[in-house]
Order: sequence, then structure tokens, then C-alpha cells
Amino acid sequence: MEGIDGAFSKWLRRERNHRRMTQPELAYRGGVSGSVIANIEGGHQKVSLSTFCSIIQGLGLKPSDVLGLLYSDMGNKLPNKEKDLKDITKQISEILETWQ
Repeated sequence: MEGIDGAFSKWLRRERNHRRMTQPELAYRGGVSGSVIANIEGGHQKVSLSTFCSIIQGLGLKPSDVLGLLYSDMGNKLPNKEKDLKDITKQISEILETWQ
């Protein structure tokens, strides 16, 4: 898997391991199934916006922070439309504000 999905799957595995969390623990904290975490980390599943937000919340992070890290991991290569990425980041932040 390439692009933002591939970058996220690699980042997620590193971040989860860094925090010494198991896949089931992260799944529980994020409100998703363990198979979702395994499939994302294995590069077998693309991540929906709601799943992305749930997983990031399970890690105790903000989506906008993670998107910045992914952007760096991708070698600062933005998807085709920079404005779209900024709009998505704003929408994610707004969604998470309503959850708090």
C-alpha cells in the first residue's frame, strides 16, 4: 500500500509498539475490532475517516498532529490537492472537538 494509507499503516505499528500497546488494547481504546488494527498495520485495509479518528483518539493524539507526522514520513509529498488535505485535517479536528 502506498501514499497516505501506507504511511499510516507503518506509523501506526511503530507508534503502537512505542507505547507498548497490543493490537487488542489499541482496538479496545479506539472502539474498533482487533482485526481492523491488524489489517491496517499489515497494509491490507484502507482507513476510513471515522476509523482514523477512532484509532487516533485511542492513542490519545490529535488527528491534525498525526497528519503532520504522516506528511513528514511521506517525504513532504502532499496528495494531488493540498487544499483537500487541509480541509480534511480541519474536519477531523472539528469531529474530535465534538467528542470531548
